[in-house]
Amino acid sequence: MRRRELAPDERTLWDMFTRDIAPLKSLSRKPRKKPVVPAPQPESALPTNMRAPSRQRLKATPGQDRSPRRVTAPTPKIEIGARLPGLDNTSWRALLKGKKAAQRKLDLHGFAAQKAFHALHDFLIQSHRDEVRYVEVITGLGGGGEGGVLRRELPHWLERQELRPLILGVVYTHRANKGAVRILLRAGRRGRTSP
Repeated sequence: MRRRELAPDERTLWDMFTRDIAPLKSLSRKPRKKPVVPAPQPESALPTNMRAPSRQRLKATPGQDRSPRRVTAPTPKIEIGARLPGLDNTSWRALLKGKKAAQRKLDLHGFAAQKAFHALHDFLIQSHRDEVRYVEVITGLGGGGEGGVLRRELPHWLERQELRPLILGVVYTHRANKGAVRILLRAGRRGRTSP
């Protein structure tokens, strides 16, 4: 089969199409000759059927959000006694050494896990709304090698998406007592009406 020659307008169109295409790396070591690309012609010089289509603005259909999406870094996991990003040195030391007394306390001794979770959830949300910064949560040591259910579940509960943004730091009240934690909450925004 014989290759046919391109007409001048077809050659121009083909050159416009291939001008930004880079060749793949070749397995052979021979240097390739660079193709000669003619200078681009103004679009008005091209025949009407060869001009690039005009860009049309896409219109959002009702219910379709066209706003740019915010990409946020994942929030670090809460580990009791580990400093979290965004906490200044003074606040971290005050939390770690217990220099600030807890403004509110929640004792979960004797609670079933589900009831304890709901009590913790409501306690932290209300404390944040009331602009309380330092709170203490007592879970008790519990039985077993790793402690009781409440003590094991507490870090997971604090990770939930409705509670995690409220928390700046979590430490044990004392190194020898892993049955109670002190939590530093973010400052609430003054003047904001809460739902």
